[in-house]
Amino acid sequence: MKIWKRILPLTLALSLLLCLVSVPSYATGGETAAPFFSDMPDNWSTEALKNAVANGLIQGSDGKIMPDDPLTRAQMAAVITRAFGATAMGDISGFPDVSADDWFAASIARAYQMGVIKGTGGKMEPLSPISRQEVFAILARALKLTPAYTMQKEFKDADKIAQWAKGDVYALVNAGYVQGADGKLDPTGLITRVEFAQVMNNVLEQYISAPGEYTEVAAGNIMINTPGVTLKNLTVSGDLIIGDGVGSGEAILDNVKVLGRMVVRGGGKDSIIIRGSSSVDNIIVTRINGVVSIKVQGNADVDMIYIDDGSDDVIIQGAANHIEIQASGITVMAVGATIGNANIIGENSTVIVDTDSTIRDMTVSPAAAGSNIEVSGKVGSIVTNAPNTAVTGSGTVTQVQAQSGADGSRIETPNTKISTGNNVTGVTGGGGTPVDAGSTVNNNNTGTDVVPPSTGGGGIVTPTLSVTEISVTNATTVTFKSGAEPATVTWNGKPGTVNSYDPATKVATITVPSITTIDNTLTVTAAGYSAGAASCTIPVGTYGNLRVIDSDIQTAISEANESDTILVAEEGYTLNAGIVADKNLLIIGENKDTTIVTTSNQGTYGAFQAVNDCQLTLMNLTFKTGLDALERNGNYLVGTGLLTGKTEIVIDNCKIDGYYTAVYMNNAAPNHNKLAIQNCAITNCDWAYSIDHITPGSQDIPGENLVFTGNMGVVEREVFPNANARVIDADGITQSVHSTIQAAIDAADAGDTILVAPGTYKEQLVVDKALSILGRNASIAGTGTRNDEVIITYPDDLKDDYLELVYIGADDVTFSGFSLDDGDYEVDTNGITVHGDNVQITNNILDGFSYVQILATSYIWNETANKWETKFIDDILIEGNYAKNALNYTAIYMQGASGSVQNNQIENAPRAIQIQPYGNSNGGTVKNNTVSAYTTGIWYNYARKGAGPWEIKQNTISAVAIPSGFTPVVSTWAGLEVQTFGTEGTGVAPSVTFTGNFVDGSGASTTAGWTAVYGLSMTPNIHNDATATFTDNTFTNVEVGAYKGAGTLDLDAVRGTNTFDEGSIVVGDQILIPEA
Repeated sequence: MKIWKRILPLTLALSLLLCLVSVPSYATGGETAAPFFSDMPDNWSTEALKNAVANGLIQGSDGKIMPDDPLTRAQMAAVITRAFGATAMGDISGFPDVSADDWFAASIARAYQMGVIKGTGGKMEPLSPISRQEVFAILARALKLTPAYTMQKEFKDADKIAQWAKGDVYALVNAGYVQGADGKLDPTGLITRVEFAQVMNNVLEQYISAPGEYTEVAAGNIMINTPGVTLKNLTVSGDLIIGDGVGSGEAILDNVKVLGRMVVRGGGKDSIIIRGSSSVDNIIVTRINGVVSIKVQGNADVDMIYIDDGSDDVIIQGAANHIEIQASGITVMAVGATIGNANIIGENSTVIVDTDSTIRDMTVSPAAAGSNIEVSGKVGSIVTNAPNTAVTGSGTVTQVQAQSGADGSRIETPNTKISTGNNVTGVTGGGGTPVDAGSTVNNNNTGTDVVPPSTGGGGIVTPTLSVTEISVTNATTVTFKSGAEPATVTWNGKPGTVNSYDPATKVATITVPSITTIDNTLTVTAAGYSAGAASCTIPVGTYGNLRVIDSDIQTAISEANESDTILVAEEGYTLNAGIVADKNLLIIGENKDTTIVTTSNQGTYGAFQAVNDCQLTLMNLTFKTGLDALERNGNYLVGTGLLTGKTEIVIDNCKIDGYYTAVYMNNAAPNHNKLAIQNCAITNCDWAYSIDHITPGSQDIPGENLVFTGNMGVVEREVFPNANARVIDADGITQSVHSTIQAAIDAADAGDTILVAPGTYKEQLVVDKALSILGRNASIAGTGTRNDEVIITYPDDLKDDYLELVYIGADDVTFSGFSLDDGDYEVDTNGITVHGDNVQITNNILDGFSYVQILATSYIWNETANKWETKFIDDILIEGNYAKNALNYTAIYMQGASGSVQNNQIENAPRAIQIQPYGNSNGGTVKNNTVSAYTTGIWYNYARKGAGPWEIKQNTISAVAIPSGFTPVVSTWAGLEVQTFGTEGTGVAPSVTFTGNFVDGSGASTTAGWTAVYGLSMTPNIHNDATATFTDNTFTNVEVGAYKGAGTLDLDAVRGTNTFDEGSIVVGDQILIPEA
C-alpha cells in the first residue's frame, strides 16, 4: 500500500478556490516505482500529483506532468473514467468534434456512458479547458449526489453559476467538498491539472484497485474499482463507491459498517453481497447497464435501497427496510426478499415479487405511470396514484387502493380488495370487470371476476359518501357537493360547521377553521355512508378576504384589505420596496422550504414596516435579503417606527436568512406591543431581534422554540439584562438565561447547548456533564476574522497555587469560540484541562498561562484516597485554536490521551506540542499545525509498549528567540524530538511516523545561547524495537540535521528520505550541516 501524505501550507491553500479538508489518501494495489517527471513541483501540490499518478489518474508526456496547464474536457474524461474504472462505452457518433481516431475518443465515450458528460450545443469540445463548475457538476454526477435547490453556504459570486450546473454545484457545496475562498467560488474560472488532482485527492480518500480481502481502510470516501474485493471487519467512515470498474464482478461486505452512502455503479447478477453483521443505511444503485443484485445475508442490516438509474434488471435478495425505484423503465426483482416498504417513482417500471418474497406495503407515485407489479409472493397493501398501474400474478395482495390519478389501473391478483377514490375512472378488477369510482369490491379467488366485499357475516355493504366540486368562498366558508346531507365535516383534520344543504342540488355550505394552506383535505360523514373525503387545491384568485397568489407578492400585499389572509404558492418572490403594514395581515406560505421571498430593498424601518394599531403575522415562509454583507448594515426584515398605539408582530415557522436584524422595535409604548418569534430558524443574521428605547413592561417576548444558527448575536440580554448565557435543549428551545457561564452549566441538562454572549467573564468553569458550550466565534478559527470575543479570565479575588481556568471532567463536551486570558497570575495556571472522552476544544484563543494552555490528561485527583489516579481518555479533538505566549512549559499537551491535534497556530511557546501516550492503546494524529517555540517544536515522549501509533505530519515548525528572563530547562533546540520511547510496559512496541513536516531553526543558534540546534533529536531512553519513521520532512537552518542519542534509527536512510540543507553528511550519530 502506497501512502502519499499531503503538504498544504495555509497561505497556498487559501489561494485555491477549492479549500477541501486535507486527510491521507491511499492507493491500494500492486506497488510500482513512481515515474520521474522533470517538472514535478516540490510544494503543497506534490502529494496530490504523486497520488494521482500512483492511482493511474494522471499520466505525463515526454517526462513531464505539466501541473499548471489548464485541464481540458478530454483530460478530465480520462481522469474520471480511470478513477471509477469505467470500461463500457457509449455512442458518441453524434458529436462531430470527436473522431474515432482521437486519443481521447475512448475516454469521452466511457464518460458519456457513465452519464457524467453530456456535451453542449451538440458538441463535446474535448480540447477546451474545463471550468470549475463543469468539474463540480461532473463529480456530483459521478458520486450520485442529489441535485440541491439551495446552497447552505453563501458566495459573493454565486450568481455566476450557470443554471444547468446549479443543482450539482449546490450539492457538492452542501456535501462539504467545496468551501471556496475569500467568500467566492469562482465557478467560471479554469482549473489546472494539479488543482483537479487535489480535488480528486480530497473527494476520494482510497482507491482499491487490486482483488483481495481488506480489513482496514482509510477514513473518508472509498472507491472499489476492480472485481473480487472483500471488505471485512471494518467501518467505512464516508461513502463507499462500487465503481464502474467492478463490471459484472463481485464485491463483498463482511461485518462492515458504512456510515455514509453506498453508491453501486458496478457489480453483476451475483453481487453485491452484504453479510455478517454489516450495516448500510443508504444504497444507491446506479449501474448504467447490466444486471446487478444486492444480496443481504445473515444479520446484515440495510435500511434504504434507491434504484436511481440503469436499463437492466436489479435484483434484491434478503431483508431491506425500504426500496425506492426512481429510475424509469427498469425491472426490479425481489428474490427471496423481505421488504418493508417499496415506493415506485419512475414511470413504466416493473416490480417482480417471487414466491419466496414479501413486501409489507407499496406506494406508486403520480409520476410512475404504467407501473407493473407482478406478484407471485405476498404484498400487504398497494396504494397507487399513477395512471395505468397493473397489479398481476397469482400471489397474494391483500388490498389495492386506486386513489386520485390512478385512472385506467387494472388489478388481477386473486382475493384482492380493491378500493377506488372519487372521480377515479377506468379501473378494472379480475377478468377486466369495471370498478366504479368511489367503490370497494373484491377479486374472486381466481382473479377472473369481482364480487361485493365481505362484511364478515353476509351483511349489507356500506357505500362511501361522494364528495365533489369543492370551492372556497372566503377564508372560512367552503361549498361542495355531497351524496347525502352531511352530519360532520373536518377541514385538514379540524372540525367545521355545516351551515346548509340543498337536497336538490346536493350543495352543502360549511364554515371551516381559517384556511391557511392552498392544498387541503375535506372529510365528510353522513348517515348510512362511510366517510367520504376529497382534496381541494385552491386556484390563484381572490375569495373575499382570502387571496391566493403565485406571482407579484408586492401588489397582493399592497391591495389587500383589512384582516385579509394571503396564501403564497410555492415559488420564488421578490419585494423591491418596503411594505408599510398599516392593516391587519396574515401572510402564509404553502411550504417554508420552497416559498421564498427575497427582499432586495427596504423602507425606512425594514422590508415590512409595522405601524400603529396593526397586527402582522408571517407564517411558513423563507425570507432572504438580496443585499450583500456591506449593504445590509441596518437592514431589517420587520421594523417599527415610533410606536404609540398597539402593534403585534408574530413570525411563526419561518426561515430568516442574511439580515442585519430580523426584527427591530423602536420606542415601543408601555403595555401595548407584542413580538412573538416562534418555531423559526434564523440564520446568518447579526441579531435575531433588537428592542431599543423600551419603557419597562412595554413588550411581551415569549421567544418560543427559537433556533439560531450561523453568525448570530445572543440578543436576549437587551430584553433580560442578566441574560449573558442561554441554555438551549436538543430541540433548539431556550430553557433558561443566566448572568454567568457557570450558572448556565449548573442549570443545563446533559445534551444541552449553552450560547454565550460577547463580553468579559471573570470566573473559573467546571464542566461536569455532556454540553456544547459555544461563544459567538464557535465557527471561526482563532486566527480568523472574528466577531466580538467572549473573554474568560480569573476572578479578581482568586488565591491558589495551581489554577485551571476551565476544567472539563465529563465526556461528550464541545468548548468552542472563546478567548482565555491568564490575567497575569504568577502562580501555576492551566488554560483548559480535559479529563473526559470525546471532547472537542476548537476555535479558541489562549494567551499566557504559566503551565499548559490546553491539557488533555489521563491523571485525575482522587480526593478520598488523596492520590492521583489514571484513566486513559480517547477521541480528543484540539483544532483551530490560537495559543500564544505560553510561559514555562507547553502550549498543547496530550498526556495519556488519544485523538487529533490539528490546524492550530501556536506562537512563542517553550514547547509547542507535547504528545505523551503512556500506554494508551489508541493513537492519534498531529497535523497541519503552525508553531513557533524556543526549546522544542513537537515533543513525543514516554510512549510505553502497547501504546497506539501516532502520525505527526504536515506541521510547520519554527524557532524563536528565548524571551527575556526565561531560563530553559534544556540547552538545545529541536524541531522534532523523540524521548523515552518503548522502554516500559508490555505489549507491542510503540511506533510514531513523522511525515511532510517543515522545520526551520533560523530563530535559534549556538550564538544565542543554545549548545546545539537540531532538526530532529532521538534522546534516551529508546528501546530498539520502538519504531520512529521520518519521511518527506524538510529541515533547514539547523546546525545538526538529526541526532541519534539512542535507538536504532538509520541516519543514512533518514538523510535519503528527507530534505536537509545542501552538503549534509552523516558523521557518527549525527547528520551534520556544514557551515556556509
